[in-house]
Amino acid sequence: KHPLTQMFLDRFEREELIQEKIQDLTLERALVNNYAPLEHPNFHIDKEGGITLLYTIEKSYNLDDGGETFFYMPDEDLTIGVPPRPKRLIMFDGGILHKGSTFRNRRRYNIVFQYSADFE
Repeated sequence: KHPLTQMFLDRFEREELIQEKIQDLTLERALVNNYAPLEHPNFHIDKEGGITLLYTIEKSYNLDDGGETFFYMPDEDLTIGVPPRPKRLIMFDGGILHKGSTFRNRRRYNIVFQYSADFE
């Protein structure tokens, strides 16, 4: 398995791992991503040294609808897309370059929690 697969979590099955990663961090920001169909989000980082939790609130998913979250790995020149399956939770290093993508014909919503060791 590719090392990135360790950061993708479905249905809170690995709640203990999440608690371990964020227990000494401060919730810096909580927000809802709201993308309109065919919008073009950009790659970005959330915060170096932070942890981001991205929760998919979709009720259903079809591969042809789009809506993936893409992660760019510069050392490998590789982009990996994670489908927005219902109730999926993705936990990742906030310093990883990533972006959301939109659905073809409906809005895309995600709940995002960004944790940091050095909240300012």
